[in-house]
Amino acid sequence: PYEPQWYGYHEKNKFYLKRDIDDTLYGKCLNNLKAPGKLNQKPIVVVGNSGSGKSIAVANVAHRIFSERTYPVIFQNRFDTLLNDGDSWLKNLDNLLTFLEESGAPSVLLVIDQSAAGKIERDKLLHIFWKLRNLGRNLTMLFTSYSIEDNNSDDNKKDSSPPFIPVFMNNILSREEQERLRTLLKRKARMQKDEIEYLVNLAETDNDFLAFLYHAFLDL
Repeated sequence: PYEPQWYGYHEKNKFYLKRDIDDTLYGKCLNNLKAPGKLNQKPIVVVGNSGSGKSIAVANVAHRIFSERTYPVIFQNRFDTLLNDGDSWLKNLDNLLTFLEESGAPSVLLVIDQSAAGKIERDKLLHIFWKLRNLGRNLTMLFTSYSIEDNNSDDNKKDSSPPFIPVFMNNILSREEQERLRTLLKRKARMQKDEIEYLVNLAETDNDFLAFLYHAFLDL
């Protein structure tokens, strides 16, 4: 699973490519954290195809909120642990949340980054969220998903509103994101203009560009 390179998100390092959804995602998380007792609160899910940057985006908002030192953040990127050892994991998580609340945390951001491919995986995450809420835990859940619509899904059939708050990501970079990419490649990679434009052109047309870029820099 993807392991966030936390140093890259630090304000002093500025390796992170800011995405158009970032402020919206941050705002939705913060609104939930500020109202932990809200009865109709729902988990937040970042939705996008493989390589769209979901993992990078949720790690960024996790780092941003953690850096503000108001709300603790729990980051989990091993969904298989959750599936194979669910009851034990849930008990340990409940104990940790209880400890944080008793230590003065007004609410906690729980980030689960292992894309929920279908309704079964989403239902497991929703079950965890509501079980912890019913136990009295004050938390906001943020997770990633490849899709919120599939042939077997009833998420949007029984109710006009899904049981979570979706935030959608694109594989293709917007014009604003392309400009930020130019700046990042110039400052951090020290590339020549023609090299930068070649990569930006790929970002405008290639659905797999971001996946290639992330893996290339990770390998370096």
